Amino acid sequence: MRAEKLQIDAAKSIANATAGLAPFGRGFSRSRVRVRLLAIVLAAALAIAGLSLAEGPSQASIVLRREPGAVLARTTFYDSQIRAAVIMRDCTLAIAEERTARGIHLDPELDPNSTGLIGAEFTPITTTLGVLEAKRTSTNPAFAALMVRYFLEAGLEPGDVVAVGASGSFPALVLATLAACRAVDLQPAVVYSIGASMYGANTPGFTFGDMLILLNHRGLLPYELAAVSLGGEGDAGGNGILGGDAEYFEQAATRSGAPLLKSDTVVD
Repeated sequence: MRAEKLQIDAAKSIANATAGLAPFGRGFSRSRVRVRLLAIVLAAALAIAGLSLAEGPSQASIVLRREPGAVLARTTFYDSQIRAAVIMRDCTLAIAEERTARGIHLDPELDPNSTGLIGAEFTPITTTLGVLEAKRTSTNPAFAALMVRYFLEAGLEPGDVVAVGASGSFPALVLATLAACRAVDLQPAVVYSIGASMYGANTPGFTFGDMLILLNHRGLLPYELAAVSLGGEGDAGGNGILGGDAEYFEQAATRSGAPLLKSDTVVD
Protein backbone atom coordinates (compact mmCIF):
# COMPACT_ATOMS: atom_id res chain seq x y z
CA MET A 1 0.00 0.00 0.00
CA ARG A 2 2.80 2.42 0.82
CA ALA A 3 4.44 1.80 -2.54
CA GLU A 4 1.16 2.76 -4.20
CA LYS A 5 0.81 5.83 -2.03
CA LEU A 6 4.30 7.02 -2.89
CA GLN A 7 4.15 6.05 -6.55
CA ILE A 8 6.00 8.83 -8.36
CA ASP A 9 6.07 8.73 -12.15
CA ALA A 10 9.51 10.25 -12.53
CA ALA A 11 10.42 8.73 -15.88
CA LYS A 12 8.27 10.95 -18.09
CA SER A 13 8.61 14.32 -16.42
CA ILE A 14 11.89 14.74 -14.59
CA ALA A 15 14.33 15.39 -17.42
CA ASN A 16 11.89 17.78 -19.09
CA ALA A 17 11.26 19.54 -15.80
CA THR A 18 14.97 20.24 -15.41
CA ALA A 19 15.91 20.74 -19.07
CA GLY A 20 15.75 24.52 -19.12
CA LEU A 21 17.51 25.23 -15.84
CA ALA A 22 20.77 27.13 -15.66
CA PRO A 23 23.29 24.94 -13.79
CA PHE A 24 25.43 26.26 -10.97
CA GLY A 25 28.35 24.48 -12.61
CA ARG A 26 28.99 26.99 -15.40
CA GLY A 27 31.31 28.92 -13.14
CA PHE A 28 33.43 25.92 -12.16
CA SER A 29 36.74 24.94 -13.69
CA ARG A 30 36.65 22.00 -16.08
CA SER A 31 40.29 21.09 -15.45
CA ARG A 32 41.01 17.44 -14.71
CA VAL A 33 41.29 17.87 -10.97
CA ARG A 34 40.27 14.73 -9.13
CA VAL A 35 38.63 16.56 -6.27
CA ARG A 36 36.21 19.32 -7.19
CA LEU A 37 34.33 21.09 -4.42
CA LEU A 38 30.74 22.09 -5.17
CA ALA A 39 28.89 24.67 -3.09
CA ILE A 40 25.43 23.15 -3.34
CA VAL A 41 23.05 26.03 -2.75
CA LEU A 42 19.84 24.03 -2.88
CA ALA A 43 17.64 26.80 -1.55
CA ALA A 44 18.59 28.83 -4.62
CA ALA A 45 17.78 25.81 -6.77
CA LEU A 46 14.18 26.05 -5.63
CA ALA A 47 13.95 29.64 -6.83
CA ILE A 48 15.74 29.00 -10.13
CA ALA A 49 13.86 25.85 -10.98
CA GLY A 50 10.40 27.25 -10.40
CA LEU A 51 9.34 23.77 -9.35
CA SER A 52 6.44 23.10 -7.04
CA LEU A 53 5.05 19.91 -5.60
CA ALA A 54 1.47 19.15 -6.58
CA GLU A 55 0.52 17.15 -3.53
CA GLY A 56 -2.33 14.68 -3.34
CA PRO A 57 -3.26 11.67 -1.28
CA SER A 58 -1.82 9.16 -3.75
CA GLN A 59 0.78 10.79 -5.96
CA ALA A 60 3.41 13.50 -6.16
CA SER A 61 4.01 15.20 -9.48
CA ILE A 62 6.07 18.03 -10.96
CA VAL A 63 4.77 21.36 -12.15
CA LEU A 64 7.15 23.52 -14.16
CA ARG A 65 6.38 27.19 -14.63
CA ARG A 66 7.40 28.20 -18.15
CA GLU A 67 6.42 30.55 -20.93
CA PRO A 68 3.42 29.49 -23.07
CA GLY A 69 4.54 27.67 -26.20
CA ALA A 70 8.01 26.85 -24.85
CA VAL A 71 9.35 23.47 -25.98
CA LEU A 72 11.26 21.32 -23.51
CA ALA A 73 13.57 18.68 -24.97
CA ARG A 74 15.30 15.74 -23.33
CA THR A 75 18.74 16.44 -21.95
CA THR A 76 21.74 14.48 -23.19
CA PHE A 77 21.94 12.86 -19.75
CA TYR A 78 18.26 11.93 -19.51
CA ASP A 79 18.95 8.30 -18.56
CA SER A 80 21.21 9.34 -15.68
CA GLN A 81 18.56 11.76 -14.44
CA ILE A 82 15.92 9.05 -14.46
CA ARG A 83 18.29 6.67 -12.67
CA ALA A 84 18.92 9.26 -9.93
CA ALA A 85 15.20 9.89 -9.46
CA VAL A 86 14.49 6.16 -9.20
CA ILE A 87 17.28 5.75 -6.63
CA MET A 88 15.83 8.57 -4.54
CA ARG A 89 12.33 7.09 -4.83
CA ASP A 90 13.56 3.66 -3.67
CA CYS A 91 15.48 5.22 -0.78
CA THR A 92 12.41 7.20 0.26
CA LEU A 93 10.29 4.05 0.32
CA ALA A 94 12.89 2.29 2.46
CA ILE A 95 13.06 5.21 4.90
CA ALA A 96 9.26 5.33 5.25
CA GLU A 97 9.09 1.57 5.84
CA GLU A 98 11.83 1.69 8.48
CA ARG A 99 10.27 4.64 10.22
CA THR A 100 6.97 2.77 10.46
CA ALA A 101 8.75 -0.38 11.67
CA ARG A 102 10.33 1.66 14.47
CA GLY A 103 6.94 2.97 15.52
CA ILE A 104 7.70 6.56 14.50
CA HIS A 105 4.40 8.11 13.45
CA LEU A 106 3.95 9.29 9.85
CA ASP A 107 1.65 12.26 10.30
CA PRO A 108 -0.66 12.48 7.26
CA GLU A 109 -1.26 16.17 7.94
CA LEU A 110 2.46 16.98 7.77
CA ASP A 111 3.58 14.26 5.35
CA PRO A 112 0.59 13.42 3.10
CA ASN A 113 2.76 11.37 0.72
CA SER A 114 4.16 9.26 3.59
CA THR A 115 7.77 9.89 2.56
CA GLY A 116 9.19 9.56 6.07
CA LEU A 117 11.35 12.61 5.30
CA ILE A 118 9.13 15.14 7.08
CA GLY A 119 9.77 15.57 10.78
CA ALA A 120 7.72 17.01 13.61
CA GLU A 121 7.24 20.67 14.39
CA PHE A 122 9.29 20.73 17.60
CA THR A 123 11.59 18.07 19.07
CA PRO A 124 14.65 18.14 21.37
CA ILE A 125 16.95 18.51 18.33
CA THR A 126 14.93 21.22 16.55
CA THR A 127 17.25 24.21 16.43
CA THR A 128 15.52 26.76 14.17
CA LEU A 129 12.22 27.64 12.53
CA GLY A 130 11.25 25.98 9.25
CA VAL A 131 8.60 26.11 6.52
CA LEU A 132 6.54 22.95 6.02
CA GLU A 133 5.76 23.66 2.35
CA ALA A 134 9.46 23.90 1.53
CA LYS A 135 10.15 20.58 3.26
CA ARG A 136 7.36 18.86 1.33
CA THR A 137 8.58 20.26 -1.98
CA SER A 138 12.10 18.99 -1.34
CA THR A 139 10.91 15.36 -1.18
CA ASN A 140 10.24 15.27 -4.94
CA PRO A 141 12.71 12.92 -6.73
CA ALA A 142 13.03 15.52 -9.49
CA PHE A 143 15.67 17.17 -7.28
CA ALA A 144 17.92 14.13 -7.73
CA ALA A 145 17.59 14.59 -11.49
CA LEU A 146 18.35 18.29 -11.09
CA MET A 147 21.54 17.51 -9.16
CA VAL A 148 22.67 15.20 -11.98
CA ARG A 149 22.38 18.16 -14.34
CA TYR A 150 24.42 20.41 -12.06
CA PHE A 151 27.11 17.77 -11.58
CA LEU A 152 27.54 16.89 -15.25
CA GLU A 153 27.39 20.45 -16.54
CA ALA A 154 30.05 21.31 -13.94
CA GLY A 155 32.30 18.85 -15.77
CA LEU A 156 32.40 16.19 -13.07
CA GLU A 157 33.39 12.70 -14.15
CA PRO A 158 33.02 9.21 -12.62
CA GLY A 159 35.22 8.85 -9.57
CA ASP A 160 35.40 12.57 -8.77
CA VAL A 161 34.91 13.57 -5.14
CA VAL A 162 32.10 15.94 -4.18
CA ALA A 163 32.21 17.76 -0.84
CA VAL A 164 28.73 17.99 0.67
CA GLY A 165 28.02 20.16 3.70
CA ALA A 166 24.52 19.51 5.04
CA SER A 167 22.32 19.71 8.10
CA GLY A 168 19.20 17.87 9.18
CA SER A 169 16.98 20.72 8.01
CA PHE A 170 16.42 19.32 4.49
CA PRO A 171 17.10 15.57 4.59
CA ALA A 172 15.36 15.06 1.25
CA LEU A 173 17.80 17.40 -0.50
CA VAL A 174 20.77 15.58 1.04
CA LEU A 175 19.20 12.35 -0.20
CA ALA A 176 18.71 13.85 -3.68
CA THR A 177 22.38 14.83 -3.79
CA LEU A 178 23.56 11.35 -2.79
CA ALA A 179 21.17 9.67 -5.24
CA ALA A 180 22.63 11.82 -8.01
CA CYS A 181 26.16 10.89 -6.93
CA ARG A 182 25.21 7.23 -7.10
CA ALA A 183 23.64 7.61 -10.54
CA VAL A 184 26.77 9.13 -12.12
CA ASP A 185 29.39 7.36 -9.97
CA LEU A 186 30.67 10.30 -7.92
CA GLN A 187 32.20 9.97 -4.46
CA PRO A 188 30.51 12.25 -1.89
CA ALA A 189 32.34 13.35 1.25
CA VAL A 190 29.50 14.37 3.56
CA VAL A 191 29.91 16.47 6.69
CA TYR A 192 26.56 16.41 8.46
CA SER A 193 25.24 18.77 11.14
CA ILE A 194 22.71 16.95 13.36
CA GLY A 195 20.53 19.90 14.35
CA ALA A 196 17.48 20.50 12.17
CA SER A 197 14.86 23.15 11.59
CA MET A 198 11.16 22.43 12.04
CA TYR A 199 9.85 19.50 9.95
CA GLY A 200 13.36 18.35 9.03
CA ALA A 201 15.21 15.23 10.21
CA ASN A 202 14.51 16.18 13.80
CA THR A 203 13.41 12.84 15.26
CA PRO A 204 16.06 12.22 17.96
CA GLY A 205 16.33 8.48 17.27
CA PHE A 206 16.09 8.71 13.48
CA THR A 207 18.25 11.50 12.09
CA PHE A 208 19.61 11.53 8.55
CA GLY A 209 22.69 9.73 9.86
CA ASP A 210 20.44 6.85 10.92
CA MET A 211 18.68 6.94 7.55
CA LEU A 212 21.99 6.71 5.70
CA ILE A 213 23.09 3.70 7.76
CA LEU A 214 19.79 2.01 6.85
CA LEU A 215 20.23 2.76 3.13
CA ASN A 216 23.80 1.47 3.26
CA HIS A 217 22.71 -1.80 4.89
CA ARG A 218 20.00 -2.27 2.26
CA GLY A 219 22.44 -1.74 -0.59
CA LEU A 220 20.71 1.40 -1.87
CA LEU A 221 23.48 3.93 -1.14
CA PRO A 222 27.08 2.82 -0.49
CA TYR A 223 28.04 5.94 1.44
CA GLU A 224 28.95 6.83 5.02
CA LEU A 225 29.28 10.21 6.71
CA ALA A 226 32.81 11.64 6.67
CA ALA A 227 32.17 13.63 9.86
CA VAL A 228 29.37 15.08 11.96
CA SER A 229 28.86 18.16 14.10
CA LEU A 230 26.16 18.74 16.71
CA GLY A 231 24.53 21.71 15.00
CA GLY A 232 22.59 24.62 16.39
CA GLU A 233 24.04 27.91 17.58
CA GLY A 234 27.80 27.68 17.75
CA ASP A 235 27.51 24.13 16.36
CA ALA A 236 27.43 22.98 19.97
CA GLY A 237 24.03 21.27 20.28
CA GLY A 238 21.96 21.51 23.42
CA ASN A 239 20.52 24.90 22.50
CA GLY A 240 17.46 23.86 20.55
CA ILE A 241 14.14 25.65 20.53
CA LEU A 242 12.89 23.48 23.41
CA GLY A 243 16.06 24.01 25.45
CA GLY A 244 17.77 21.13 27.18
CA ASP A 245 21.31 19.85 26.97
CA ALA A 246 23.28 18.21 24.17
CA GLU A 247 22.40 14.62 25.11
CA TYR A 248 20.23 13.82 22.08
CA PHE A 249 22.69 15.47 19.69
CA GLU A 250 25.61 13.50 21.14
CA GLN A 251 23.70 10.21 21.00
CA ALA A 252 22.96 10.79 17.31
CA ALA A 253 26.62 11.58 16.68
CA THR A 254 27.69 8.34 18.37
CA ARG A 255 25.21 6.25 16.36
CA SER A 256 26.52 7.72 13.10
CA GLY A 257 29.96 6.22 13.70
CA ALA A 258 31.56 9.30 12.12
CA PRO A 259 34.19 11.56 13.72
CA LEU A 260 32.62 14.38 15.75
CA LEU A 261 33.78 17.88 14.87
CA LYS A 262 33.84 20.43 17.70
CA SER A 263 35.25 23.91 18.04
CA ASP A 264 38.31 22.54 19.82
CA THR A 265 38.95 19.88 17.16
CA VAL A 266 39.04 22.17 14.11
CA VAL A 267 41.65 24.80 13.33
CA ASP A 268 40.36 27.98 11.65
